[in-house]
Amino acid sequence: MDSCLGVEQDLDKATSKFNALSDRTNEELDRIIRQAECFRNIMSEQPPDSTLCYEQTLVLCDFAESLKKEVFEMSTEHRELHATVSRVGKSIDRHFVSDYTSVAPKAESFCSDTNRPIMEQAIAQHLYRQGLEEAGDVFVAEARVGPVERTCAFAVLQRCAASLADGDPAPALDWAQRRAHQLQHSPLPFALHTVHTLKVNDRKG
Repeated sequence: MDSCLGVEQDLDKATSKFNALSDRTNEELDRIIRQAECFRNIMSEQPPDSTLCYEQTLVLCDFAESLKKEVFEMSTEHRELHATVSRVGKSIDRHFVSDYTSVAPKAESFCSDTNRPIMEQAIAQHLYRQGLEEAGDVFVAEARVGPVERTCAFAVLQRCAASLADGDPAPALDWAQRRAHQLQHSPLPFALHTVHTLKVNDRKG
């Protein structure tokens, strides 16, 4: 019980920090969006092909500088949140002792006719959830594993993460667009659109 309470304290700190960061981020993003829309409305009233006056140039520069500063602060707070979350994992390791022998005293236990199919299913699901679909298909075929769930939410997110790591935001952007109503207060869609726009511009350049 004491171990659970020790982990719970670190978990409460991480949760509290996450909620505070989420609220502040949403407030700042709403403010930035309002400023951008205001500036866009002002610009829409300008005659076509007209140049910015000195005051408008100052406003635009101030807005860009403010946006750059805010993004830097968000990134810093996000890194600090990661450190807080990692402390939860360390707290778990510190308060609990991993004793896998109580789960499977003998390796031979996995080779029984009853347990082997379960183990093979677990391996196949792990491969698919890690986005290793080709490896999963080969394993399922060679081990003659029964039907395996391939479309779980975790597997989809892993594939999106793998595509982002390869520089392709399209799958993640498609995922976010299909959940727009759930992410209306999240900065994720804006970030993905930004990455997508930058990628398109790089191709044009």
